[in-house]
Amino acid sequence: MKIKLILSILLVSILKLTIGQNQDSVQLKSTEFTQAYLNKKNDIAITYFSAETIQAAHLSTALLAKIWDQLEGQNGKYSHKDPQIMGEEDGIMITKQILYFENNSLVLKLAFNGNHEIIGIRFLPNEAAQLELFKDDKIWEEEIKVKTNKDISLRGIITYPYEDKQYPAVVLVHGSGPNDMDETYGPNKLFKELAHQLAAKGVVVLRYEKRTAAYGGQPELDIETLTLAEETIDDALAAVDLLKKNTRVDKS
Repeated sequence: MKIKLILSILLVSILKLTIGQNQDSVQLKSTEFTQAYLNKKNDIAITYFSAETIQAAHLSTALLAKIWDQLEGQNGKYSHKDPQIMGEEDGIMITKQILYFENNSLVLKLAFNGNHEIIGIRFLPNEAAQLELFKDDKIWEEEIKVKTNKDISLRGIITYPYEDKQYPAVVLVHGSGPNDMDETYGPNKLFKELAHQLAAKGVVVLRYEKRTAAYGGQPELDIETLTLAEETIDDALAAVDLLKKNTRVDKS
């Protein structure tokens, strides 16, 4: 009995040690890759991917550079990052790290195989980032999601007149470019200002992140094949449908 107990303790200790070593290795690989990628040393960054991933995704140093240029073009210059968070999903080890840009923050998610090579990279919306919801004696706001399909979910805000009754409603639709929900241009937030002014006059207003801003550099968005419907129209219609279900909207 004592021998079995000792063996069990040894096996558990060895297992914990192995898991700890794996986590340390993955964390180190993730740190090294991220450091290389953020410093635009793509010839080094690409060596952290598995050969199968490079082949399947047609990955190259040029593609890595293009993705990063798109991210900074849509979110502003990179600023700084939070510490990594280790985890596991469906038996696959992952790391997550929030990257901060001038106008936005994104979650860098890396997935690793058993050899501690990268088999997946995604830049996800930072759901933890709190939206600034305005409220005074004339208007108030709530956060919503505009969902076009299973892959696209866009953060948004509905601005309401303060009095509790039904009002006409509008959806603010972006122009060209990867714009945020406020249509920020320099120090100006055009959609935010317009939403507040309209709500104060008795109009419910919905504004949301443009798809190209929320999903830039991610698998859900292929810039090369993106249609006008996918970039603008589908999401605008989904926002209209959301307002149709809102009890504070006058549908007559």
